[in-house]
Amino acid sequence: MNNELSYHKVRLSARPGISLLGALVALTGSAPLFAQQDSLNSLLGKFDRYRNETLQEKLFVHTDRSFYLTGETMWFKVYDVDGSFHMPLDVSKVVYLEILDQDNKAVLQTKIGMKEGGGGGTFFLPTSLSSGNYRLRAYTQWMRNFSPNFYFQQPITIVNPFSKAGLKPFESKPHYDVQFFPEGGHLVSGLKSTIGFRAVDQYGKGIDFYGTVLDEKNDTVARFQPLKFGLGNFGFVPLFTHRYKAVIKDKNGNTSAYPFPAVDNEGYVIHVQDSGANQVLVHVSCQFTNYPLGRGSRKPFVFFLAHTRQVIAEAKLHFLEQGEALFFLDKNKLGEGISHFTIFTAEMVPVCERLYFKQPFNKFDIEVQPDKTQCAQRKKIDLTLFARNQDGKPEELDLSVSVYKTDSLQNNNASNIVNYLWLTSELRGAIESPGYYLTEGSTKPEAVDNLMLTHGWSRFRWDDILKNKTNSFEFIPEFQGHIIHGRVVELNSGMPVKRITTYLATPGKNIRLSVSR
Repeated sequence: MNNELSYHKVRLSARPGISLLGALVALTGSAPLFAQQDSLNSLLGKFDRYRNETLQEKLFVHTDRSFYLTGETMWFKVYDVDGSFHMPLDVSKVVYLEILDQDNKAVLQTKIGMKEGGGGGTFFLPTSLSSGNYRLRAYTQWMRNFSPNFYFQQPITIVNPFSKAGLKPFESKPHYDVQFFPEGGHLVSGLKSTIGFRAVDQYGKGIDFYGTVLDEKNDTVARFQPLKFGLGNFGFVPLFTHRYKAVIKDKNGNTSAYPFPAVDNEGYVIHVQDSGANQVLVHVSCQFTNYPLGRGSRKPFVFFLAHTRQVIAEAKLHFLEQGEALFFLDKNKLGEGISHFTIFTAEMVPVCERLYFKQPFNKFDIEVQPDKTQCAQRKKIDLTLFARNQDGKPEELDLSVSVYKTDSLQNNNASNIVNYLWLTSELRGAIESPGYYLTEGSTKPEAVDNLMLTHGWSRFRWDDILKNKTNSFEFIPEFQGHIIHGRVVELNSGMPVKRITTYLATPGKNIRLSVSR
């Protein structure tokens, strides 16, 4: 992994034989000051150091289905991959799984052993469970050092036929959650901005509606409606002297008003768009009374950094001309999946961030052929699976397969390992039908862009990187198996005592005795 990381680090600097300073000279047309070069080199060094010291694990749990009755057994297979390259990760040897109720309390817990990035097990669902919607959550000890948002989570439904369902009464007027996301994070007075929006009902499903943006005089300044799954975007020029609100009207005629993001008098705005088959255009504009200058510089400038899951793809500097800067990025430098574009000021303060999605190329088609088209109960069926790559050539894959009856109770839109690794694990919030964005179609690029605008999420905080907050972790990875903690205390005072030889016995078929001081 370190060798692959080094390759990406060299590639961002410039073409072979061109130094980073030379690359910046070619970009700006004049030799930048060494202070600017040192600032960029310092940022890249801190970024690489953070990635090396904070290994990111991703777990995916393949369950046999999503709907269960109490008394049944849930079967599952667990995959562990690294967060940057999605390759099998043989670090954690123990994975913890739990089923959480609506109060976020664990009603069932288990743990399984992992070998070479894989493992499997079962959950028996007792009749003590109430009917309802639950969440299956999985994590390792190492993942506990980071936000629980990084844990694997999947909704499941459990029905207890021996108890009442306890359904809530139907609400005549639906409740909608409507949010607005300025591209890059901010609205700045006098600068045209693209605004993504997301509108879902109380069940998390996107709604269809017509919307308007009104100022304090109730004059309409913009109109919008979703493209797919309640997601969409629109553009307009906000003004600091005005106050705005959004009003939506659903297909049943229900009207609701929602607050609109505040408008800053000064700041930065970013706009990202495809500029040809192999180029992405990143347009940065800013509005200031007095432009901030970097150390020793006579002209304002900004830094641009692009990375795909913390693997750096591009780093550039550009001077601002009349408050604007343009960055052209070669798509071939980006990895597949989600990339982050971040704009920094001359003082290395992140001010704008935007997500961009590059469709994965290496896709596989899997064909299943049963030995018979009809079968009787409790009769054996032989299945033959064929896997082919993008070019139609046969491939050998490590697969887990579940067979279940498809009906209205089963959620057929459940996440699979492909759309989970490329999308769900990298974005904030629930995604409706994630597999839709990975299929071909005329509306897919715009729909994917709406998803990037409205579900932004970083697996790190820039403040942690810039201040080198990676020195210690509370939990170490269980790379050899269980790590068991204990302590010996004084009987009367309860204070720990030192230099005491202790023994740990594990009775069973394989009796073990461990000693520790």
